[in-house]
Amino acid sequence: PATLTKQSILKTGDPDIALRYALTYQKPIAMGITLSVALPLGYNENEALLTGYGSFSEMLRLDVSSSFNALSWISIYSAFNQRSQGYADEFQYGVEGGLTTTNKKLTFIARIAGVKALGDDKDADHVNPQSLFSNFKEYLSISPEVIYHVDARWGVTLGASFAVTGKNIFANPAFTVGVFNRFQKNKEIPGNKPAGQD
Repeated sequence: PATLTKQSILKTGDPDIALRYALTYQKPIAMGITLSVALPLGYNENEALLTGYGSFSEMLRLDVSSSFNALSWISIYSAFNQRSQGYADEFQYGVEGGLTTTNKKLTFIARIAGVKALGDDKDADHVNPQSLFSNFKEYLSISPEVIYHVDARWGVTLGASFAVTGKNIFANPAFTVGVFNRFQKNKEIPGNKPAGQD
């Protein structure tokens, strides 16, 4: 929008504290439950540039995942995020699938993630589509990623994220590039292990 101006800020965000429990361990289907709490330490004093919501939130998340073989996997999750200070509660969901080539040089990953705000947004506070921390934010996104394994320790990642639908958000595509290193050298590049089987 033409009303946007260039701004910068250096403040802390809202940190998360989480506790995860593996419901199943070293089973064909792995299940894990996570309880996380977001602390309102972010900057939330104006409607221009924020670094947090300025409110406590508690989220309960369930992950279910499985490996078809050593080179492919699928994982799904759902979560309920309870929020305060007038922010709408949220239902979050997603699915991820991955496949590594037989020579273990390339890994292809596809993710679908969504957020559904609960309640009536009529006359709601904190609604600002120009902010990352808008109330009643909803979206459905698709995020493909490719990983190139240089060797057993080093690799390069290329990813993108696209919003299929959205409400009270910026819907521009996002692109990522990364380099990673495994501190402990493995004899071979493993497939992605389901939750609870690390």
